[in-house]
Amino acid sequence: MKTLKDIFFNTLMVFIFFLLIELFSRSLVFFITKNKIIYSYGFNKTIFLKINDLSEFDLVLYSNSSKKLNKTKKNYNKSNKIVIWAFGGSTTEGNEPGCGHYTSSWADELSNLNDTFIVKNFGKQGNASDYAIDVLHREFSNIKPDIILWAGKANEKFNYTKINKKFFLERIHFTMRLNSVFYFLLNDLIERITFKIFGYQETYVLDKFEEESIKNYQKSINIYEKNTISAINFAHHFDIDFHIISLFGRFNFDTKKIFHTDFYDHWFASAEKLSKKYGVYYFKTEDEALNTLAKTKPEEFFCDTVHQTLKGNILTASIINDYLMKIYNFKNK
Repeated sequence: MKTLKDIFFNTLMVFIFFLLIELFSRSLVFFITKNKIIYSYGFNKTIFLKINDLSEFDLVLYSNSSKKLNKTKKNYNKSNKIVIWAFGGSTTEGNEPGCGHYTSSWADELSNLNDTFIVKNFGKQGNASDYAIDVLHREFSNIKPDIILWAGKANEKFNYTKINKKFFLERIHFTMRLNSVFYFLLNDLIERITFKIFGYQETYVLDKFEEESIKNYQKSINIYEKNTISAINFAHHFDIDFHIISLFGRFNFDTKKIFHTDFYDHWFASAEKLSKKYGVYYFKTEDEALNTLAKTKPEEFFCDTVHQTLKGNILTASIINDYLMKIYNFKNK
């Protein structure tokens, strides 16, 4: 009986100890940000917390609420320099090794094509929206973009594998990080120290995937939507225009269509839904590329079904440039 009382007492003391640490951590953030929503962190899943500079206690805190917003855009003159952040996978990162030659990227070519645009390329081979949202939060500081081009699509198909392959400890880690301010601060401190010692560590990407099904596609779309909604709300909060971009693939002369997979149907429907519900732009480059690709040799633009040669990246940049010029009425100014 005494043993049970001791166990109960010790457990209670540990609980109280961590409760006090958590309360202290939230109060510390409140003292720095003067924002009381920190006390709802973990209970309210829309709250976003980011540390820009821990040494200077530079924290960003706001409620990332998923409310419907009207589509808006900024007014620019041709003399303005517009900062664009581009996110996506290897098709955005460009310089694809498999092409065997210099290929550039559509993001770089967009900067070359239009000196109004300063494009920073955050595309990363093999990565999807989970990586993109992490980079968006990590890279954001006092210098922010005017426009975000959210161009991930092909890699989103494999989002569901990340659910199936997570270890138990990883689940605990993410749960704690999303619910405990103390754990969030401690984890951020450890990550910064690790970065100082070891530098950037590549994100682990699975190279083998199971056969997809409709059910798995939906799991992947759910993850894509969660990440994209978070990015959209982030952009709205900081007055950044957000564009979902669908990049085109190689034209198939047998089917008379641009490269397509079954998953794309789910992705297109999701992008359309997000555009309408959250008031963001959605642009399919496929529609504009079709006429050009149908009249040329596919190998001039692609080294496989999706990765582009230099000529392909220039075409993509040209299509996106024309789209942005039209959206922001540059031609009429």
